[in-house]
Amino acid sequence: MPSFYSVVQYVPDPVADERVNIGVIAFDGGTIVSQFVRRWSRVEAFGGGKDISFLRAFAEKASTWSPPQVEIPGIEYGVKVSPEEFRRMAGTWINAIQFTEPKASLLSPQEALQAGLRYLQEPVIKKHAFRDRRAATGLAFRELQDALLKRVGEPGAKAVEKNFKVQGKLDEHRFDVGVHNGTPLVAAHCISFEGPTSRELEKEIDAAAWSIDDVMGIHPKLRLGVVALEPKTKIRKTYERAIHVFEGLHATVITEPEVPEWAVATSADLAGALGGH
Repeated sequence: MPSFYSVVQYVPDPVADERVNIGVIAFDGGTIVSQFVRRWSRVEAFGGGKDISFLRAFAEKASTWSPPQVEIPGIEYGVKVSPEEFRRMAGTWINAIQFTEPKASLLSPQEALQAGLRYLQEPVIKKHAFRDRRAATGLAFRELQDALLKRVGEPGAKAVEKNFKVQGKLDEHRFDVGVHNGTPLVAAHCISFEGPTSRELEKEIDAAAWSIDDVMGIHPKLRLGVVALEPKTKIRKTYERAIHVFEGLHATVITEPEVPEWAVATSADLAGALGGH
């Protein structure tokens, strides 16, 4: 038995007769399946900002339909699941929700539904083209752990921690990566400058500077560093200011290309303190 699918459309102004596809319904004599857009922002914009909660309600209702009848908002009686009824409904519907002429398919309703989804357009969510602080932290952690594992062995690898706490003069501070043997040996903040300047980035820089300054007062031998992913956008001024501040506090600034060398040099310096040679 063939199946059929119909595209559900939103027509905010029947006089203008402009429409946007919001869903697909596929059916045969015993099955109804449907799928609607997941993000409604484009549909809302198409309707000029009108309330579209009824569309969402319709989409939720459609997911509960089952043969032999379905309930359509605006129709007092049930509609039989048949091509003839859908054609009749598609031809007479004049409300904001309309259906296209059902198209026959040799596929199952589920497969016909997938074929009909080509008529739906979802807004594209653009992914950030830049890495964040977590990427910088992961880089520093991996390189330090690998270098210490090779130099010292398992005890060296276990000495590397993320979210490393160090007590300062006035407060306790959390560093993204640290190395310790019961006593803090290395503490590093990790910051990405790849994205645009933001208030959050400025706060990150200020917080890192404050923690470095406070910790240095009671841990003068602690190796303090800042692992920095350099800018890919026009925020050189912010980046240069941050570097100036960190270097003024005698913290080592390590850019991405320098991280492997920094990790190897650090592992050599700490070998004795971590039980190596």
